[in-house]
Amino acid sequence: MQAKRTIKIGSYFMEIIVESNHSVEYRVDVNGILLKGSTYLGAEALKLQKGVPEGACGLVKLEGNGKHVPLYLTAKNAELVEKTVSELKAEASDPETDRIIKEKAEEEAVAQRDHYKQVKAFGDDEGDYLEDDGRLSQELIEEFTAKGAGCVTTFSDVGNVKVGVPGACGVCVSNGYGDGGTTVVIAKKPIPDLPVIGTFVTSVEGKQIGIFASDCGDTVAMTISGRYGIYNIPGTRCVVFAKWED
Repeated sequence: MQAKRTIKIGSYFMEIIVESNHSVEYRVDVNGILLKGSTYLGAEALKLQKGVPEGACGLVKLEGNGKHVPLYLTAKNAELVEKTVSELKAEASDPETDRIIKEKAEEEAVAQRDHYKQVKAFGDDEGDYLEDDGRLSQELIEEFTAKGAGCVTTFSDVGNVKVGVPGACGVCVSNGYGDGGTTVVIAKKPIPDLPVIGTFVTSVEGKQIGIFASDCGDTVAMTISGRYGIYNIPGTRCVVFAKWED
């Protein structure tokens, strides 16, 4: 089932289309050119973006005619888009799709709990190391930090952590779960159990390697030097950079 609605955003009309699986597409006609996009960033996500206009509280990323067009929204328009998407998701839902989404969420929750039981090796057996949204708890972050690690939170728009040389190149490394906030742990000392609880993704080496605040942005949150193995920890929102060599 599909639900759609047209709303007025400033001087433009935006058509929002939501499928039964809750995927969303935004369409805007600008001077006869149809722009489309499926990515929306709210106010919190925009805080990690570079070059955001003052007063912008939302962003729809559009494409058309070979160009990328960012449509920034005022607080009022961002609220309208978010409200409309929420209502359309309710309209587009059907029992079978909802059942599949629910089952998938339950399977992910079970996997999350299984991995958290393994992660407990880093701290007190009685500790709870995951927040409700899957992020690593402050308790576990402190455990990593106690082992010589540094932590930074990045934002994912396309399911990655972006690393590279600012202004020259960037590579996206899968965070293992999808969009949202990711806790990036920089482990400068060995973590023996990491290959057991984590999934090896790739490695990087060099000097002044940037870890970007967003996988779609150019702002650097932290720089590292040396040779690192990169792991994501399934069932959590964590990516670990484990230092192998200076």
